[in-house]
Amino acid sequence: MKHANIAVFIPHLGCPYKCLFCDQNRISRPGLAPPPSDIPELIQKHLSTMDRNQTEVELAFFGGSFTALPKSTQEAYLAMARPYLGRGLLKGVRLSTRPDCVDQESLDFLKRWGVSTIELGIQSFDDRVLYMSGREYSARQAERACRMVKAAGFSLGIQLMLGLPGDDEAAVYHSTRRAVSLAPDLVRIYPTLVIKDTGLENMLAQGSYLPLSLEQAVELSKEMYIAFQSHNIPVVRMGLHPGEELRCPGTVLAGPYHPAFGELVQQAVFKEQALMLLGDIEGETPGISKVLLLVNQRDLSKMIGNNRRNLLEIQQIMSFKELSVAGREDLNSDEIAVFIAGGSERRLDRKGFVKRRRDPINTGSGRYIEELKKTRI
Repeated sequence: MKHANIAVFIPHLGCPYKCLFCDQNRISRPGLAPPPSDIPELIQKHLSTMDRNQTEVELAFFGGSFTALPKSTQEAYLAMARPYLGRGLLKGVRLSTRPDCVDQESLDFLKRWGVSTIELGIQSFDDRVLYMSGREYSARQAERACRMVKAAGFSLGIQLMLGLPGDDEAAVYHSTRRAVSLAPDLVRIYPTLVIKDTGLENMLAQGSYLPLSLEQAVELSKEMYIAFQSHNIPVVRMGLHPGEELRCPGTVLAGPYHPAFGELVQQAVFKEQALMLLGDIEGETPGISKVLLLVNQRDLSKMIGNNRRNLLEIQQIMSFKELSVAGREDLNSDEIAVFIAGGSERRLDRKGFVKRRRDPINTGSGRYIEELKKTRI
């Protein structure tokens, strides 16, 4: 069964917090949130485009700390979903909030109104990073909120950011390990961007903050993604949604922004998976020079990479004379097959790759491609 969200952006009006990465004036501006009366039309519009026999649908309130809104405002929005929940047209309601805006009373309230999934904007499980980013809660409080959400019977989502002030590779790996230990039902990974009119803009101007490069953000996100996959935890998004505001000139001042950031991470994973499979083949059949990589048709761009970067790097590392890629519908998503001149074929799916691949998140070991290059010098 497929899953789909009907997304409603609800900014946290009157937010008392001043996180360094957030444009407080923008998200607190009245008029950005749709009135509750608009919600039924939005639901009907989206439901009319979906095959409800094959798709489970949730109404999703994103963009702020829903549970910090006045109770009357929360009720006004949630009441719009109740008729559709009662008729089975919606599976449930999803919302995002801060971990310090969750308590047993709020969870009981949300349960009565049909909320099924709660995503917590944890950002980091490192106390130093949380303090330097102005989050106003501790890692222990964040973990407690996650456990409360699960104990109350909700599906738990964890949102993590990398590249915040005070963050580094060790802190990112630490946050990933702690997130894995909480067994969330889904994860979102966001690289930190410097947005106009935020505290980070001031820090950037003063030289006290240096954002991640795009390459660094992709590399760290890849390690996080593989760690979550190894524990069967879905990563439902990597990178901010490239909406109109982010695409507006002058909004993103610095940082690893890319409109297809998640695709770049997926490409990096496919490259490593292909190298592992090709290493197996080379060990069994030394001296091969012509190789055809095969993937599901929908995975072609992930395997090829931007400007054929994956294929060029693989060919350079493996020293093949000819390396090409083609789509084949009988292959599963995230599965790679290798066809060698002469007729032999070998496959490696994502589960097998993740199981064999060394995990820097837990071991602190070097990265796979770097180590592979060293062995081929």
